[in-house]
Amino acid sequence: MKQTMRRKFCDVLFPLLLVFLLTTMEPVTAEVYIRLLPGKELCLNYEGYRDPEDDPPTVDIRHRGIDPRNVNIRTRLYAPSGAQVTLDERIDSFGSPSSLFFKVTETGTYRFCMRTPLSQPSLRFEIRFIGEKDLIDPITTAEGMPAVDKPVDAKDYEGRLNMLDICVQVALDEVRIIENRLHMFDEVTQSTYYITVGMLFLNVVLSIVLTVWSEKYLERYFTKKKIV
Repeated sequence: MKQTMRRKFCDVLFPLLLVFLLTTMEPVTAEVYIRLLPGKELCLNYEGYRDPEDDPPTVDIRHRGIDPRNVNIRTRLYAPSGAQVTLDERIDSFGSPSSLFFKVTETGTYRFCMRTPLSQPSLRFEIRFIGEKDLIDPITTAEGMPAVDKPVDAKDYEGRLNMLDICVQVALDEVRIIENRLHMFDEVTQSTYYITVGMLFLNVVLSIVLTVWSEKYLERYFTKKKIV
């Protein structure tokens, strides 16, 4: 009799525990690898849950640029109702691990959209959504072993050094362009100055010649008139 009651109790308790766990735990969005194409908008979805009795949980959009570059990436976040959520910052494209934060004010699917300008190349990113109440699995390797931080070496800064090299090259190109423009401006200014001085000198010479010629012409005219 007692064993039968225990079995019935366990049969009832196990589904209740399972339902409780499923209703209290939120799914975790694993880290994803994305590639932004020029001018193409890419959107990621996040399933947010808001308990009306608690404060809105905070979600961290953790991201890192694999191809460091100084690019203005347009970022938009849309709530389940379709309204746009204001973000304090934008996606960091310089290669450092960065975060964007927003509040889950309503339950539903949040859409996080990104777009790069047409003039920029394609960019690769690693993005992960981490909620305040999400269950986060430990970071593991491809073989399933726990990941251990390795010492920092020169290869870890290779992307940033390449980005700095690109920035320096762009700055040098801009300086060369400015120098060429200044050189052209100096040449135009000098040529304009010489033309102005030459025209002024020519006008002075012409005025003197015309004055002398007019005086002689008038003198001859009046002399002939007196003789007549």
